Amino acid sequence: MRKPHPVDAHVGKKLRMARLSLGKSQSELAKEAGVSFQQVQKYEKGTNRISASRLFEFSKLLGVDVAYFFYGASENGINSDDQAHDVDTIDMEIARNISAISNIKMKRAVADFIGSLSEAEI
Repeated sequence: MRKPHPVDAHVGKKLRMARLSLGKSQSELAKEAGVSFQQVQKYEKGTNRISASRLFEFSKLLGVDVAYFFYGASENGINSDDQAHDVDTIDMEIARNISAISNIKMKRAVADFIGSLSEAEI
């Protein structure tokens, strides 16, 4: 079996992170994009490449810029900087945990708190 190209795997990982940050399932995203959830799985694993038009569509559905999918990538795939991977992992963990909060006031308070931390960092 052919191993996915490192950039395809990276783009797929970023697709998964953006989907999870919105609390969407693969099935929900697939329905919105007009593809099967199995196709979304293959995109996220890097098994299938995402066409430019499909990537553009995903960027709109997930509320991210197309460039987001390539952030941290390098000419041979994933940036060798482990810190970029750690940041991606932490971002995904924060998004998943915020999505799990059902109380909208609490969710807003957490989002505001994180926003205040990022402003204080400047």
